[in-house]
Amino acid sequence: MIRDHNNKDRELNSEEIERQCDELFGAQAPIEFRAQKGNELDKKIAALIVQENIRIPIIQIKDEYYFIGATKASCYLRSGNVIVRVGGGQYNFEEWVPFNHRIFERSIVINMINSGETMEWVLDQMIQDKKIKPVMYPLSKQTTGRVSSPEREKN
Repeated sequence: MIRDHNNKDRELNSEEIERQCDELFGAQAPIEFRAQKGNELDKKIAALIVQENIRIPIIQIKDEYYFIGATKASCYLRSGNVIVRVGGGQYNFEEWVPFNHRIFERSIVINMINSGETMEWVLDQMIQDKKIKPVMYPLSKQTTGRVSSPEREKN
């Protein structure tokens, strides 16, 4: 048993993580993207967030460097498209973000539950590359440990 953010003892399993993802990210983004005035890249990102119904946090860190969901990435415009550069690859924003959306949701929720902290605190730690130490036991044995998204399941 672990203690969730509502201070109730319960087994944490995949279904519980999914429920909390749906609750936290279901209707609207808990943290709204704020485009900087006069920034064409931010304007395009804001439009894609609405178009693709993206509800994960997207926060500009500096210049063209953004925190998207649970990862840092460089973004830039190429032929009017927002390109995300992460790891060794480059992807169209409107394909890459929805494809990884549920994984980012799950990562945030798991870190919130394990740390007992708010989403804002968890995101701040992730942005600063600080390790989030669990104050509770990690996922139960019932959890498969598999983090996926519905989009990945289709492939």
